[in-house]
Amino acid sequence: MAVPIPHFLYLACGLFVLGLVGAVLRAGGLVARLIAIELMLCGVHLAFVTFARAWGQHGGQINALAVGVVAAAHALVFAAILVTLGRRRASSEG
Repeated sequence: MAVPIPHFLYLACGLFVLGLVGAVLRAGGLVARLIAIELMLCGVHLAFVTFARAWGQHGGQINALAVGVVAAAHALVFAAILVTLGRRRASSEG
C-alpha cells in the first residue's frame, strides 16, 4: 500500500514550519537555531523528492542530494569550529 503524495507534503510543511518557528523564536542559542534551519532543509528536501516522484523526474532528487551534501559540509565545518573553540577555552582556563 503506497502512501498518498499529500501526506508527504503535509509532513514536509510540518517540518518546515517547525524549523521556522524554532529559528524565529529566540529560545535557544546558536546550535538550536542551526538545528531549526536543518529541520527547514529537511522539509524542503522532502518536498523536492515528493514532487520529483509525482512528476516522474529526477531533478528534485538530484537537487535534494546536492543541498544535503552542502548542508553536511556546513555541519562538519561548524563542528570543527566548536572543537577548536572548546580546546582554546580549555587551554586558557588551566
